[in-house]
Amino acid sequence: RIMMSWFGLIVVVVAFSALGSVGESADASSSLLLSLNSLDTYTVSVDGATWLESAPTRVTLNGQVCSLANGTLVLTSNSTHTGGDAIGTYKRFQFDWQVGPSKTPFTTFFRVYDDGQTLVLGQTFPQATAGLSNGNSDGVSSAFPAFNVTSQPNVGEPIGVVSYQGDMVGDGTRTFAWGGLAKNLGQGKQNTGPMVLFKKSLSTTLVVSSFSNFMTQNMQLDDTNGLNLYYGLMGTIDSVPADYTMETIIHLSAGVNKAMRSWGDQMLAYYGRSRDAYKRDFVLNKLGYSTDNGAYYYYHTEKNQTYEETLLGVYDYSTKVGIPYNYILLDSWWYYKGSNNGVTLWDAMPTIFPHGLEYFFNKTGWYQQLHNRYWSNQTLYSIKNGGKYNFVADESTGYALPTEQTFWDDLMMLKRKSGMVMYEQDWLDDQFDRTVQLLSNATLARQWLMQMGEGALNTGMTIQYCMSHVRHILQAVEVPAVTNARASGDYHPDNTQWNTGTTAILAYALGLAPSKDNFWSTPVQPDSPYGPGTIEKHSRMEAATSIMTTGPVAISDKIGYSNVELIMALCRADGTLLQPFRPASHIDDVFVGLAFPGSGASGLVYTTEAYVSNIQVTYVMAINLVADYVVDRDTLGFTADQKLVAVEANTTRTSVVLVDGSGLSVSKCGELDFGFYTVAPLLPNGWAVTGEPSKWIGVSDDRFEFIRYDDSSITVSALGTGNEDVEVAFTDGTQVVVTKCTVGIENTVWFVFDVASKTATCKQNL
Repeated sequence: RIMMSWFGLIVVVVAFSALGSVGESADASSSLLLSLNSLDTYTVSVDGATWLESAPTRVTLNGQVCSLANGTLVLTSNSTHTGGDAIGTYKRFQFDWQVGPSKTPFTTFFRVYDDGQTLVLGQTFPQATAGLSNGNSDGVSSAFPAFNVTSQPNVGEPIGVVSYQGDMVGDGTRTFAWGGLAKNLGQGKQNTGPMVLFKKSLSTTLVVSSFSNFMTQNMQLDDTNGLNLYYGLMGTIDSVPADYTMETIIHLSAGVNKAMRSWGDQMLAYYGRSRDAYKRDFVLNKLGYSTDNGAYYYYHTEKNQTYEETLLGVYDYSTKVGIPYNYILLDSWWYYKGSNNGVTLWDAMPTIFPHGLEYFFNKTGWYQQLHNRYWSNQTLYSIKNGGKYNFVADESTGYALPTEQTFWDDLMMLKRKSGMVMYEQDWLDDQFDRTVQLLSNATLARQWLMQMGEGALNTGMTIQYCMSHVRHILQAVEVPAVTNARASGDYHPDNTQWNTGTTAILAYALGLAPSKDNFWSTPVQPDSPYGPGTIEKHSRMEAATSIMTTGPVAISDKIGYSNVELIMALCRADGTLLQPFRPASHIDDVFVGLAFPGSGASGLVYTTEAYVSNIQVTYVMAINLVADYVVDRDTLGFTADQKLVAVEANTTRTSVVLVDGSGLSVSKCGELDFGFYTVAPLLPNGWAVTGEPSKWIGVSDDRFEFIRYDDSSITVSALGTGNEDVEVAFTDGTQVVVTKCTVGIENTVWFVFDVASKTATCKQNL
C-alpha cells in the first residue's frame, strides 16, 4: 500500500517553508512509500527499502536544457487536492514551474491512489508550447519522472528486470538482473515499454510504464552523470497543444504474471476496456487458412494458375477432406504497391483475383482477414494524386498517412462488402519510424490509430496489429476494435516463432489475444517457395502452441499435404476452436531462471487454464527444459489439499499420473518431445473429467456447456454439430474410461458417467 510524506515544498519567491508530513494514507501499515524529500527529489520505497530514487527534472526549451541546478527551472507554487477516476480515489500533489527565460509554465504531479498499489507521476504543459525539440527521436526533451538507476537498490535480495521492447508485442523483450540495465533496458522510439522489477523471491514487484500519450512518450537512459532513466516527450516533437500531459504509472504487486495482470487491470479500468471482449471476435474463434509469410502460397501459386484458382483449389481440397476453414488471411500479394512497396491502391489486382474478392467470398463462404501495409506517397487515395482524401507525406522516405476519419470509414466499408471481418494493419513499425510527421507531431500518431479503430467500429470490423512497437500495444487500450496482435516473428518452417509465452502476458494484461503466425501441418510440402530441403519437423508443437494463445489459428499447407487429424485436434467439426480461458504464459520461475541462471526453471514452462461449471483444468506445456522441474500447486492454481490427476497429452494422451503434494513433475525435454499436460481435480466422488483425448485442449467451454456431479455420477453436456462424434475421458488416477457419443440434431449430447459401474452412457436429452 502507498503512504506519502511531503517535506518543504511551499515556495514564496525563493524561500521554502517546511510543512512536515502531509497526505498520508489512512492505512498506517502501508508498505509502499513515496517520499518527497526536498525540492525535486523523491523516492519510492517498499517495506522501508528504497526501490527508485529520483534524478533531476529537466525540460529542453529553445535549445537550452532547463533544470533546477542551473536556475532555469523555477518552482512557483504547489498544491494538493483529492479526486477520483475509474481506478479509484486519490490524492494529487502538484508542482507548478516556470521554464527558461520565457517563463513557460510546466507542471509535474503525483497522483497517489487509495487502492494502496498505484502511483501515477505526470507532466503537463498548461499552455501551447513550441521550441521543445532536441532533434533526438530516441531521447526525451522533458524528463519527469526521472530515476537514478546507477546501482541496484538495497532491498535485501537481487532484483530482476523484465524489459518489454521490440516489435510484435515485445518479441524482443529481455530479462536480466539489475546490473544489466545499461545494456538491456528498452528505450527510444522503437523499444520503450513496460519495465517489471521483481525480487528474486518474487515477493515484491513493481511495474513501471507509460500511462497516457503512449505514442509520444519515450524512455531514455542517460549515462552522463551516473545512469539516469528518463520518461518524457519524444525529442523530435517541437510543439504541444495546451494541457498536453504525459503520465507514468508505478504499480505494486508480486510475481511477474500477477503483477502484469494487476497493472493491466488499472490500465483497462482507466480507459474503459474489457479484458475479455476480444473473445467475441469471429476470427479468434474459428479455424482459418493463411497465406502469410511462411505459408506455402505466400507470393506463390500452383503452376500456371492465378491466385484465385489456387485458393479455390484449397477450398475444394479442404471441403473434400473435412477441414472446416471459416476464414482466410490474404497477405500483401493481392493489392497495388508503389516504388517503395507502399500501398497505392488497396484493391485486388485483376491478375490475382480476375473476378474480384466478392466473387471469391461468395464461392467459398470464407470470411477474410485482409492484410495492409504502410501507405505510399503515390497513393491514389490522396488529394495530391487525384484522390479525395487528405494525406500527409514524408517525401524523403516515400511514406504517407491518411489524416481524416472519412477515409477509414470508406476503406473499411468497401472491403466489408467483399467479405472482410478483420483488418490487419502490418508494418506499424515502419510506418511510425519512417514518417517524419509521426515523429514530430504531438497528436498525429494517436489520431492515426484512433481513426483507424473508429473506422473499424463504424463498419463492424476488428483489427489485428502486426509489426507493432510496444507503444502501439499500449495505445490499443484506447482502440476497442483491436482484438489481437502478432506476438512473435513471421513463420518459416522450423523456426522459433512459436514462443509467445512472454508477449502473451503483455497482450492479455491489456485485453488482447496474442497471435502466433501460421504453420505447416506436415513436414514436407513439395516445390515450396522456400527452396528444396525445407522441412517443418515440429508440426505438433506448432499446433499446440497455436491453440494455447487463444488468438488466431491458421494453417498454411499446400493442397493435398495437410495432416487432417492434427488440424482437427484444434477444433470442433464446424471449425470452432477449442481454447483455454486465457493465453498460455511463461510461469514466473522462467523469468527467475533468465535473470538469475542456476535458479528457477531451466527452460520454458507455460501454463493456462480452462473453466467449466467452476471446475478448473490447468494446461502445462514445457519446451527445451534442460532439467526436470516441478510446477508447484500454487502455479498450477490448486490448493494443497486438492487431489489432482495429470494426463501427458503430447505422446500418449491416456497416461495418467496422480499429482503429489509438491506439484506436477515435468521431465526435461526438447522440441520434438515437448511436454503437454492436462491437470484436473478429482471430484468428491473420486473421478475427474479430463475431456477429449483427441484434442489439445480436452476440457474447454467451447465444447462443454456444463459438468455436474454428485456422489454417484458425473454429467457432461457437450456442444457440437449434428452427427459429430465426441469422446470424453473420465479417470480416477489409475484407470481411464473413454466414451464416444454422437451429437444430436439440437447440437448437444450428454455423457452420464456412473461411478459404481465405471461406465458412461450417451443421452440426447435429459
